[in-house]
Order: sequence, then structure tokens, then C-alpha cells
Amino acid sequence: MASQPNQSLIEDDAYLPWHNRKLSELSRRAVLSASAGCVASLANGVDRQLSDDDLNAWEGSCGEHLEYRFEEAVQVNEVRLVMDSDLTRLKKMPQNVGEVSSDCKVPETLLKKFRLEAEQEDGSWVCLFREEDNYQRLYRRKVGAKAKAFRLIPEETWGADKVRIFGFELR
Repeated sequence: MASQPNQSLIEDDAYLPWHNRKLSELSRRAVLSASAGCVASLANGVDRQLSDDDLNAWEGSCGEHLEYRFEEAVQVNEVRLVMDSDLTRLKKMPQNVGEVSSDCKVPETLLKKFRLEAEQEDGSWVCLFREEDNYQRLYRRKVGAKAKAFRLIPEETWGADKVRIFGFELR
């Protein structure tokens, strides 16, 4: 595990080889599942693709979901997401592409629209928030909700067919 200064850097999405981010206690206590796909990589503390052979992300389609479920209702104060910003793409610095260029755009792989829902005591789901215009790879949001289950539902990317999420954590 990385030292505290390194954990702070990793928490802010810095990549430090051979150092993993420590998953929050709250997320470690829950059962993480998905409506489709494998969720194992979301708990390994590495928030990026490491090679062409290892995606190291949950991959799904818009409308599918990731879900944290607890034995009893818990207070969640914040959600932290790390999404696919296509770090392997050829990057062009803005000063090199001119003032107006179609080359300078949000990566198609990045999640644009998504929502977080919480399960009520009666089993119904309520939307805690909906993001309509995300353009950040690292996304944090205050939640302030108590529930037994929370689910993240991707709704739209900036153009890619598949959704890739490297980190989904509750705090």
C-alpha cells in the first residue's frame, strides 16, 4: 500500500507505478455487483488501463448498472468515479491545434450522462443526482444519503458504444 502522501496523489488520479489506491472502508464492507460484466477491477486500486491485454475496468453498455449493497442502511457522504478518458489516444496540446479545431474535443470514451440511485426501505429506487454534461475523468460528488443499496447507471458517453469505469467508490 502507498504511503499517505502517495495515497493523496493517487486519490487525485495521479498514476504512481506499483502503488494502489486504498479503497474506502465503506466500499470494502459492501457487495459490489453489476447487471452485466465483471466488477473485480473496480476494487484493485488501479484506476487506469495498464496494457492492451488488460482493460482493468468495468465495461458495459448505457442503461446497465453497478451496485453497492450493504447488510443494513449506511450513510454515504460522497461518490468517487474514475472514467475512461482514453489515455492512449494521441494528445494534441491546444496551442498546437490553433484557436478553432475539431481535434480539441472531449474523448468519446468519457461518460457524459449518468445517475446515482438509492434503494428506499420499500424496495423502490430514488435518483440522488443526475449528471448531464460530465467532461472530467475523475468525478467526485457529495451525496449525503442513507440507504441499503446504491447504484450507478451510465446513460450516455461522448460517442463510444461501450462504457468503461475504472473506479466507483462510496464514502
